[in-house]
Amino acid sequence: KTASGGELSRLMLAIKAASAEKSYVPSMVFDEIDTGISGRAAQTTAEKDEAQTRSFTDSLGRTVTLPETVTRVAVSGPLAQTYVFPLCPELLVGYSKAFAADAAKYIPEEYLALPELGQLYGGKGTMDLEALLAAAPDVVIDVGDEKNGMAEDLDALGEQTGIPFVHINASVTTAADAFRMLGELAGKTEKAHDAIMYGAKILAGTAADLITVPGLMDEVQSEYRANRERQMAEARG
Repeated sequence: KTASGGELSRLMLAIKAASAEKSYVPSMVFDEIDTGISGRAAQTTAEKDEAQTRSFTDSLGRTVTLPETVTRVAVSGPLAQTYVFPLCPELLVGYSKAFAADAAKYIPEEYLALPELGQLYGGKGTMDLEALLAAAPDVVIDVGDEKNGMAEDLDALGEQTGIPFVHINASVTTAADAFRMLGELAGKTEKAHDAIMYGAKILAGTAADLITVPGLMDEVQSEYRANRERQMAEARG
């Protein structure tokens, strides 16, 4: 009968443990990572592991390593949730915040049961790292304005959790670019293109309607600036 690698390892552990009692060895270190793999086999394994990952550069210029195919995504806040959900809801492992009742009625039932993970920026910055680790995403996506010290924050969180964090700049004027980057990250380039085209069509129609109402554009711009100032104030704490 041929023993498996695991059986041989357990036998060796038993022998070493028994002999240690006679030899008074104070400590032993076991390393089984490469058991049964050497030479060309080890090189092939390393090349296979590398081939299953890829690099992604976010809007901060940070390059992180992602799986070749991303299958599990977490979001860092409500805006990221707004961008990611229409593009790849099946990849989400949780929400930053549960959907309000008036919005939840439009969300398929299977997505409503996902856990709430909190958010990194804005409000009280209440991301639940324990829940995030339990959800085991391939990547955490932040979408919105760049903030002071953000690159260092995301690097530190990546080191702390072992999960890559990426930031994608997004605003009214850069929404299309944000969707392109998200499409590249999630492997949804065609769907991202469709979303961009649909958004452009809606915006063009809305703008055409707005310019026909006297004074309305001034009010819209004023309200937009006020909302932006409120969001920036919340992000600062």
